[in-house]
Amino acid sequence: MAKKNNDLNELIVLVMQVAGGILFSVFLLNSYLTFKRYSERYALKSADMRVCDSGNPFRYITVAIGWSVLLIFSVIAFLGSVKGIHLSFQYAAVFICSCAGLIASLAGMFVVSMRIATTQIGVLVFKTKGTIVIPADPHNNTLEDNIFRLKALKDLCSMEELPVSEISKVTRQGGTKVFIHGSFGARCVAWRDKQKRDECISALEMACGRRLSSMDMGQ
Repeated sequence: MAKKNNDLNELIVLVMQVAGGILFSVFLLNSYLTFKRYSERYALKSADMRVCDSGNPFRYITVAIGWSVLLIFSVIAFLGSVKGIHLSFQYAAVFICSCAGLIASLAGMFVVSMRIATTQIGVLVFKTKGTIVIPADPHNNTLEDNIFRLKALKDLCSMEELPVSEISKVTRQGGTKVFIHGSFGARCVAWRDKQKRDECISALEMACGRRLSSMDMGQ
């Protein structure tokens, strides 16, 4: 009996390792395809200015790890509940919860992989078109939009184009965040450090042809 349990445990570990490798490959492939799709849509190479940070995706490592941990526990619970789902209501409840965890973790990893791609594209400035392109900001939505229309998930996976002529000012907050204000409302673009934040502000000011930001008072 002990030998059978050991063999089963080894098999589960092997299956999870293989599944983890496949999921990671899909994660990277989805990021690449998303980056390529938006690069072609917005003609990345023809942008007059581009502000990006190759290390920006590292901001999402913690989130990706969290979804991965949830996925692992969900798989373990799922496999454990399948064997006894016909025995009691408790197993059935674990089965339902594990399925929900699997769906949530896979969806979360899918969204994170796309967000990494859009932040890797960064901020694009097109002087001739009079527009800028930024990673979409889900904080701009109403509660109804984010919950019932799932617009937050859509924004985390997409880019947004804004007219330069409608930008009125730029503010800083939280040390590395840039807030772009205009008739369209406010949009936030987050960076890893102040250097990239200031580079972004400089590009926006060059695109608008005027000073947009106030003095940095230690933020």
